[in-house]
Amino acid sequence: MTGIMSLMPVLLHVPMQEVITSLNVTQDVREALEQRGGILGRLLQLIEELEKNDAVASGRLIAELPGISGERVNVVLTQALAWANNVGRETDPPAG
Repeated sequence: MTGIMSLMPVLLHVPMQEVITSLNVTQDVREALEQRGGILGRLLQLIEELEKNDAVASGRLIAELPGISGERVNVVLTQALAWANNVGRETDPPAG
C-alpha cells in the first residue's frame, strides 16, 4: 500500500503532504512516504533503486533489510509484475 501511495502525487498532481493529510495514514506510512524512514521507507527505497537499475544501491539495501534476500526480491518482483500485467484484464469484456 505504501508503494502505491508513493505514486499518488504524480498521478493526482498534488504534493505528498496533501496526499498524507487527506488520507490520514499511520505514522509508519507517513514516515516512509515523507522521509523514506522505518522499514517501509527502506523497502520503498529498495523498489526505487531497483526501478533505476542501480544494482549497487539495491544490493546494499537488501543486505541491510532483515530477512530479505536477492532471491526473495526477485520472486516478489515477478509476482508484482504479473499482478500489474493482469490489472484491468479482469474487468475487460471477453474478445469476440
